[in-house]
Amino acid sequence: MGMIDNLLRVSGAAKSFLTLMILVTLSCSNTTRAPTWTGSTDPGVLLERSHQATGGEAWSSVQHLILSGTLKAGGLTGEFKVLEDIRSGRSVSSFELGPTRGASGFDGDVPWFRDSSGDVTVPKSAGDLEAARTEAYRVFRGFWFPSRGAAQLSYARRDAIDGRASDVILVTPRGGREFEVWLERDTGRIVRIVEPNSITTKTTDFSDFREVKGLWLPHRIVAFSDEPNSEEVMLVTEAQVDPELGDGAFAVPESSVSDFEMPEGATQVTLPFELLNNHIYVRAAVNGRKPGRFLVDTGGVNLLTRTAAAELEVKAEGSFPVIGAGQESVQAGIARLDRFDLGGILFPSPEFIVLPLDSLERAEGLTMAGLIGFEVFKRFVVTIDYGTNEMVLTLPSAATAPPDAIAVPFEYDGAHAVVEGTIDGRPGSFTVDTGSRSPVTLHGPFVAEHELMNAYNPPLEALTGWGVGCCVRSSVTRAKMLTLGDVQIPDVIMHLTVQTKGAFADKYEAGNIGSGVFKRFRLTFDYGKQLIYFEPRSTELIEESFDRSGMWVNLVDGAFEVKDVIAGGPAAQAGLEVGDRITAVDGASVADLSLPTLRQRFQTEAPGTTLTLTVAGDRERAVELALRELLPR
Repeated sequence: MGMIDNLLRVSGAAKSFLTLMILVTLSCSNTTRAPTWTGSTDPGVLLERSHQATGGEAWSSVQHLILSGTLKAGGLTGEFKVLEDIRSGRSVSSFELGPTRGASGFDGDVPWFRDSSGDVTVPKSAGDLEAARTEAYRVFRGFWFPSRGAAQLSYARRDAIDGRASDVILVTPRGGREFEVWLERDTGRIVRIVEPNSITTKTTDFSDFREVKGLWLPHRIVAFSDEPNSEEVMLVTEAQVDPELGDGAFAVPESSVSDFEMPEGATQVTLPFELLNNHIYVRAAVNGRKPGRFLVDTGGVNLLTRTAAAELEVKAEGSFPVIGAGQESVQAGIARLDRFDLGGILFPSPEFIVLPLDSLERAEGLTMAGLIGFEVFKRFVVTIDYGTNEMVLTLPSAATAPPDAIAVPFEYDGAHAVVEGTIDGRPGSFTVDTGSRSPVTLHGPFVAEHELMNAYNPPLEALTGWGVGCCVRSSVTRAKMLTLGDVQIPDVIMHLTVQTKGAFADKYEAGNIGSGVFKRFRLTFDYGKQLIYFEPRSTELIEESFDRSGMWVNLVDGAFEVKDVIAGGPAAQAGLEVGDRITAVDGASVADLSLPTLRQRFQTEAPGTTLTLTVAGDRERAVELALRELLPR
């Protein structure tokens, strides 16, 4: 894995955090003669040749390695350090890069990561554990020492890097994920590792091999994905073989966080919020300036929009690819704020991600300053009351479990809360994501595995969401029952995504649960105890219908621009097309309207209601849009 694999993974509006786990693959130098290549395609023969070319029996006595050096990524330069226990597969990695720092590791049982504040998280989702077991297999060199860990090996193909022929072997460690090992024919070197993860593929190349106490170690490691500007270069400047390391060196560290100040004498703060487009927005201030609107996103990290950062004179450093709900990636930087004020709670010098959210603002029809996410939920017990439009932040030491609520446990998937549940009896893991406006979005791999298109025969396909990386398209239907732990939620609108890239193509989770479901409840999030408490609200207050206009519009340059029209729907029957610009609704100009309010009308006004739309063009025209139920119960 690379240094910044999970720094800017996004889902809903944004998501995830930075982890670090460097693969150290070993090989021979140009000055060392490799055993002659025999033309064999037997994986065992090829890997043994690689073993002998890199030191052979010398590896049998090695216990520990420490590598340190220079890290270059996203236009920034910093330092890294890696500790490895060759016998057990345990490891610890740390780094400093521009304004950020962090660490991660595997203690032989669980993976963990520590962010720049010192907060430690132990993610134990299926994907995290699979990745950790795969990494451990490589750390203890399982392909050379099968007794340390079983794996399936198979010959894949002949391939080449810059004209140099290689044999590619597929390796699947027990309990881990499949990856490719590329063995250079001329030298026996392992020159490349290719590993698909949840939503992208990571490639790591190795060169500049040097001898250290009889072992040949690569001193240049370059990792990259298929996203632009994703390259990370690690240059080893010091390698230590068998230094003294105690067992404590690989233990999960204690969290050490003291990075906020409550109002004097307070253990709890209540924040009013706006519920717009099924998104929760609170007000917060950056660097003592006028408060702006921040989306509350359990699926995201703290971030500023690029526009807000410029207005607030916040300077971001670096440029890293962000993968979001859409199929495109965007570039983001990292910034240190002077201060962040959230309802009287002061965060001195917090780290924020900075990325462009212009397209999301157009989809929301409003201006936002950014998001608050994982960092806030990790520090407080957070109650979201969709009935009173209030969010309460309570110090964990002062919090009590809400009476008569149903407690649902969760695990961390990276920085995301993931609960076990079922959708019409089909089990899976679901991300808890208040940053998603939708009720239930099922990921493409889960849809394919369970043949849900055939099972439900969805009546329509539409643009169903918008986030980082553009828009989300889905087939839309209804599920009879969603369960999250012991919570049963009947009659939910379900989006069967057709995405092939982005967060909704994640194969490790069944789907994403958003505010379209959560607004049926008063929710309390206790990230310390890894519990979510559900208190049902009156169902007549939160009845959820699908959009009855048959189109998706964004606010673009003072008009509601049509971005999608459902075939055979009301908008299509009214003659509206993608690209049409609506300048007035029932005589009221767009300047006097709000897009969230218009969307609410499209969703809740009775079937048969007619709206008169003024559409701009060479010749301004009036269009009669008759709302109709597109997804009956």
